[in-house]
Amino acid sequence: FIPKEAASNITAISIIAGLPIRRLREGLGIEQVCRSMPNTPAQSQVGMTVWTTTPNVSLQRRKLLEKLFESCGESEFVSQEDLLDACTALSGSGPAYFLMVMEAMIDTGVHLGLPRELATRLVLQTMYGTAVMTQERDR
Repeated sequence: FIPKEAASNITAISIIAGLPIRRLREGLGIEQVCRSMPNTPAQSQVGMTVWTTTPNVSLQRRKLLEKLFESCGESEFVSQEDLLDACTALSGSGPAYFLMVMEAMIDTGVHLGLPRELATRLVLQTMYGTAVMTQERDR
């Protein structure tokens, strides 16, 4: 797939959930692999990307990868690949759960007589404020 002479200078970056590095290395014929899991808020530069690499990825290349991921929000390198599946469940899927909670809260506000626009604004600001407050408290 990729010529051997080129493969030694390439670091493949995967955002495929659940696909282990071993299979990426076999399928691509590349030894240097970065497996990552960004979440959808990365679209707004406030995402979270958890990532790992094969041991043969240089420190210089890892710093470049970190810059790439942090251009979309925050990032966390984990040395154990098996943690990536748990991170995917928590952070990769997390935005969908927050959206479901938001939808339920907005619908409850409407059921209680609030206009949808006001209920939406209240819920968004409440979630945002709670996240900021929690981050400040925990730092």
